[in-house]
Amino acid sequence: MNESNLRLTNVQTKAIKAIAKADCRSPKQMLSMIIDVGLDWIFCEHGENTSPYLGWPDDWKEICEELEKEYKKDLEVK
Repeated sequence: MNESNLRLTNVQTKAIKAIAKADCRSPKQMLSMIIDVGLDWIFCEHGENTSPYLGWPDDWKEICEELEKEYKKDLEVK
């Protein structure tokens, strides 16, 4: 895997498509939800694992804001 060009495996793609269809969402919207909500869940401030092992990246706040904007945009009804 090239870190600058991440790709889902065939199984991951199949899972995203299947769950998106089952939830009446686009695969793009489902993936956006999984990334945004999943990162919040993994590093929940109320859990044991509140931050990555090496700490938050310097640009994490900006990345988080961008993820949130994408997430909200993908949730808009069209």
